[in-house]
Amino acid sequence: ESGQISVTNFVRVTSTECAQIFNIYPRKGAILAGSDADIIIFGPNSSFKISSRSHHSRSNTNVYEGRRGKVFIVILI
Repeated sequence: ESGQISVTNFVRVTSTECAQIFNIYPRKGAILAGSDADIIIFGPNSSFKISSRSHHSRSNTNVYEGRRGKVFIVILI
């Protein structure tokens, strides 16, 4: 949101370099033919309410219940 890091660098730091550290690159951490990459879609102008009902978890509580988030994220696996 602050613009201190570009989207490209965010992906590099959080995906590509992590996969390289764990020696699973390019099987993970890259969108290439033959890779098993998970795709994340960011909605930078979205907001959402945090709720335990909307999480994919066995827990029925959330310490952030009722707070608002600024960026909506969809993970395609």
